[in-house]
Amino acid sequence: MAGFGIADLPDGASLRPWPDDASAIVGDAVDFTLLYRGQLPARGNRKNKIKIKHAIRGEFHRQLITLVRYEPRLLHEADLLREADLVGGRIVPRDKDQPGPFCVTVAGIGFYPLVYRKRFLTCELAVDLLRRERPWDVDHGGDLDNRIKVIFDALRIPHHRDEIPSDASEKDMLCLLEDDALITTFSISTSPFLEAVNPSERQDAVDLRIRVSIRSQSGHWMGT
Repeated sequence: MAGFGIADLPDGASLRPWPDDASAIVGDAVDFTLLYRGQLPARGNRKNKIKIKHAIRGEFHRQLITLVRYEPRLLHEADLLREADLVGGRIVPRDKDQPGPFCVTVAGIGFYPLVYRKRFLTCELAVDLLRRERPWDVDHGGDLDNRIKVIFDALRIPHHRDEIPSDASEKDMLCLLEDDALITTFSISTSPFLEAVNPSERQDAVDLRIRVSIRSQSGHWMGT
């Protein structure tokens, strides 16, 4: 999985328990923010929508790479990734005793989720969406619901090869989630984009800020 830049990670960047006093100070959580500026369509051609989802996934991948370089608790021995299978959208180890971390291959691309069931992690999301439309247009005809689905799909690993564009060229990608069932709390706020809009931007362009809190459900950062 050389595409993750493992050789550039700091010393000691592998799975380890939290220090004894860490929970008292910050709790069993890692907090960070993911950013995206660009198209976030609610409707449209399915093929184009898949390309946009994958482009958003790529933006998040680059930011998650930076995150894991600074937050060793999330790496979980990333240099020892194990291949697993996807069954019904869930990671199934090829050896039931394997603790992970896991990589699943979809359409020739290796995907590694940071949050997955066998690691007893969940996440909370707070989304700020700065839109180009007028306030009364943003949820017309279910637009907001459809945009949320695009965001969720971009945050998780793809479950089928038809979720990936045919011309995708990546070898490896970090994703936040195994699937969106691991989101325990979600909120969204929308507001107008007040800066001057670039004339070349589409009306469905947004500025997106996703505040993420990854939480341990077992009191430590272990994969078993």
